[in-house]
Amino acid sequence: MKAPDQARWQRVRDVFDAVADVPVEARSERLAALCGADAGLHREVESLLAHDDSPCDPIGQAVGRAALAATDAASPGARGGALLHCRRPSRSAKAAWA
Repeated sequence: MKAPDQARWQRVRDVFDAVADVPVEARSERLAALCGADAGLHREVESLLAHDDSPCDPIGQAVGRAALAATDAASPGARGGALLHCRRPSRSAKAAWA
């Protein structure tokens, strides 16, 4: 990757990371403040946010079903309050795992 492309991608990542965990209601204002007059940056980050907020992916759903089935097999009838959470981990959580 050329240096300008790498710098641009880093800027996209920085802005994305800064707004991804902001409540949806406040994102537009925060994104506008961070992007300023750079409409291309704004569009790119919006695109990434749209994909990040999309419903669970098929692999995530399959893993959730398998985990639930394994729990049910280990303790039949104890499912009680089992909850599958489809949201991807936050950026701060991902950073902590790295």
